[in-house]
Amino acid sequence: MPLLSSLLFSTSDHRLRAGWRLLAHLVMLAALLVSVAIFLAPLPAVFGLVESDDSLFLLDAIGSLFAITASVFLARRWFDHRALPPWPGMEPAR
Repeated sequence: MPLLSSLLFSTSDHRLRAGWRLLAHLVMLAALLVSVAIFLAPLPAVFGLVESDDSLFLLDAIGSLFAITASVFLARRWFDHRALPPWPGMEPAR
């Protein structure tokens, strides 16, 4: 196996090595945070919010929650090749 391929991919799991998966997840999280911030940036002006208003913190928290949740879901599907497990108590009946 070529050296570059062995540094990037794990042959036993057929996926990226853990360090590369974490780096890709970090890049994806940063991209999602920036895109959500760009999308939410005009909302305070539209709704007339002042910089000292607590609703700006709520808006930032909601945007961060969306970006973090989306990045975890996408990284789990694309980089780990695994689906999210079902919620406890929500398993299908056998």
